[in-house]
Amino acid sequence: MKNWERTIREETEKCKVTTLGDKGKKYLYGILPLESRFDPRYLDAVTRGLTLMLNDELARANVIVGIEAKGFVITPLLANQCKKDWVAIRKRDYKTSNQVVFIHKTPYGKKEKLFCVGLKKGDKVLLVDDIISGGGTITSVVNGLKNNYELVGVGTLYDRGNGRKIIKKETGISPKSLATIDVANGKVKVLRFYPENNLW
Repeated sequence: MKNWERTIREETEKCKVTTLGDKGKKYLYGILPLESRFDPRYLDAVTRGLTLMLNDELARANVIVGIEAKGFVITPLLANQCKKDWVAIRKRDYKTSNQVVFIHKTPYGKKEKLFCVGLKKGDKVLLVDDIISGGGTITSVVNGLKNNYELVGVGTLYDRGNGRKIIKKETGISPKSLATIDVANGKVKVLRFYPENNLW
């Protein structure tokens, strides 16, 4: 096992698990490092792993896009290391005519909007986020980006469940994830790392 894999596994598998849900739908939720606490080595390991996994996409992209909120932790670091511009997608409506608006439906049927003002015509975009679970947010962003820009790829730190398959079905894009995880018996478990977890 590579050093970066070992660090990600250690930091991920010591995370706490809670039960969340709405309208009677309960599920186990791992409170992952990006929303709790992590050793500084974790960010180095994540950046290293994403750089290796997304090597081809990074060579083609001039912009890395991150989605609020946890995507804002890893994507600026990746962009800085790879000397790419960084662009934010936020939940804040800037009320400007040149913003890109993404509309997605939450697992509970509620429609939410995301907004972006940093993209320019001709951008070659790499979308990076923290996790794919249900796939709804990334699907809406991918479809919005594809309509206006050249999308060179999608990558995430984690995936859980069947979200990657949903994204591929809904968008035609095959997202990559660095680590596949599951939450069971009160613990977060790293099942596989890239490329073993990205065999379509």
